[in-house]
Amino acid sequence: MKNFFIINASSLFTLPFSIIKNFLNTRMLAKFHVYGTEGWQEELLNLIDADNLPTFLGGSLKDPDGSPLCKTFVNHGFRVNEKYYQHKSVNSLEKSPGVKKITLPRASFSEVEVKIDEPGSIIEWEFETKTRDIGFGLFYKEVDGEEETMKELVALQRLETEDFSETGMYRCEKSGEYVILFDNSYSWIRSKEVYYKTNIVLSKEHEENLKN
Repeated sequence: MKNFFIINASSLFTLPFSIIKNFLNTRMLAKFHVYGTEGWQEELLNLIDADNLPTFLGGSLKDPDGSPLCKTFVNHGFRVNEKYYQHKSVNSLEKSPGVKKITLPRASFSEVEVKIDEPGSIIEWEFETKTRDIGFGLFYKEVDGEEETMKELVALQRLETEDFSETGMYRCEKSGEYVILFDNSYSWIRSKEVYYKTNIVLSKEHEENLKN
């Protein structure tokens, strides 16, 4: 990065930045140029020829149709469509098709078995809780004669999903039985409602997706 310009900066940015810049080294800090509503056009023209600088930034470059915004090659900011919002208050997994629900009493856990027939397949998951956190882990069930052992693939950890659902994937090297564990054994007071969905992407389908 040669230079980083922030223009029309408000106090909502300048106050936090005054703290952050104390953690930047001198060489990096010299690349940042922060301006309010004035002074930045002259500085840009010192670095970029007017013929190569869009008109709305103080240069003379325009779109083929004469627009000073140069939208044919400059991506302007815009409001994100609400369909892409992920916060649970707007887009809850609970309301999605194909979602399953588990109610975990206090000091309990639940196992979701996923059968993989084809090595190289990918397990995809998404889950959320109504409130607070939940323990999550992925295991592979190894069978040796009559003895079964659980091999940990994704380490068991407590995840907070009050605001956003948790998503992930795992590429299965072996066929067999995989187990998704939802763990509430650490909670001696509260039960948890877990909403989840899983999907299996076959290896051939995954390779095709990568090619595309």
